[in-house]
Amino acid sequence: MKSSSRDLDEKTRLDRSMGVACTALALGILLNTAIGMVWFSQGWRPLLVYLLLVETVSFLLPAWVYFWRFPHDRSVFVWHGDYGKILLCFLCGAAVDVAVSILSAWMEMWIPPPEKVLEGHLYMAELLSADTPLRWTAVLLLGAFFVGFCEETLFRGAALTSFARRMNPSHANGLMAALFAIIHMDPWTIPGIFLLGLLFGKVRLRFRTLWTAVAAHAGANAAGIILMNSNLDMLVWGGPLFVSSGLVFACLWKRLFQDENRWEAETDSPVDLG
Repeated sequence: MKSSSRDLDEKTRLDRSMGVACTALALGILLNTAIGMVWFSQGWRPLLVYLLLVETVSFLLPAWVYFWRFPHDRSVFVWHGDYGKILLCFLCGAAVDVAVSILSAWMEMWIPPPEKVLEGHLYMAELLSADTPLRWTAVLLLGAFFVGFCEETLFRGAALTSFARRMNPSHANGLMAALFAIIHMDPWTIPGIFLLGLLFGKVRLRFRTLWTAVAAHAGANAAGIILMNSNLDMLVWGGPLFVSSGLVFACLWKRLFQDENRWEAETDSPVDLG
């Protein structure tokens, strides 16, 4: 009887956890969409304030509501102290983003997006433009690290933690990656962002800490910002960069997973986060 009672209590807790995670996700997506539509339609400045506002309100606050309700799941923030692993995840994210950014640029050449989408691209380029050391510092800190932390706290922190306990972890990762891609509201970048989301979820589940996902996300955003400000001709440089980034990613991925016993504490139960 006691065992059945404990099982029922655990099932109830998991159901409530998933319910709160779904609510946090829905709230985050709605707030992100509403703030973005209002801000861009009004053409408000300064644009870096937009990053602070939308990331904090849309992603960080809903996530922390979840962690306030389920404090036990804060174990995702445990730092395992392996800086090499974090660096490899950062570089993996950067390599994948270079490849998917080139694919998106080629897609725009083959299938020109409508005017509204182009306006969004130009607005984003202005948002993340950098021409002075101070501006570079601000854009990288906010656009790469702060954005990476806020979005991962909701998608791979609160939501993936809950969903991976109630369904196949790979399916949960795919679902989170799909939602993550959709909220960017740009059909020309959705396939690439979906692949990035799969990467973030993979390293999050594999190493049982949110910081690997944050590092991969920050690396991806940093690479995207640098590539966006480089103004490279993708017809000339796209091919070599695409091949190079693929080779770099393959080497990094092999290095990250070459020794299955390297992080033995993480491999015993890659989804059980307490």
